[in-house]
Amino acid sequence: MVASGFVRSSLVACLGGRIVGHVGISHAWLDARQALVDVAVLSPLSVVPDAQRNGIGTALVGSAIEAARDVGAPALFLEGSPSYYGARGFEQAGRHGFEPASARTPGAAFQVALLDAHEDWMTGRLVYRDVWWSHDSAGLRDPDLADLERRFADLPD
Repeated sequence: MVASGFVRSSLVACLGGRIVGHVGISHAWLDARQALVDVAVLSPLSVVPDAQRNGIGTALVGSAIEAARDVGAPALFLEGSPSYYGARGFEQAGRHGFEPASARTPGAAFQVALLDAHEDWMTGRLVYRDVWWSHDSAGLRDPDLADLERRFADLPD
């Protein structure tokens, strides 16, 4: 994957000629000891409320994984619900030696899908592009952060 642009892929779901969902895949880096590695981040994922619970989000997540694989990303990261994304091919990133870009990301919410191009040496800290920081979109702030930390307290990191 070449680090030429922020947006790597943008996918939409349509139902009856109407856009009902979207998933974006953006570029980031993994700061590994051996090299800086181009990786992908899934964000945002959205499905309109009246179309939820019909498999649209699941289909978009699956398509995002394939799109990241197609551009040669070794891993696709996200910040999100371990119960939702865990059932869709993601697992806690910390279990593979990855560190979130922000200390404000609960360990259980920092998720990864390892892809075909991943190699064992590719571990380290996720590094977001500047736009994440300029919009204060990395991790969460209190009181939301404290609430999620309480909810995820029983989940292993």
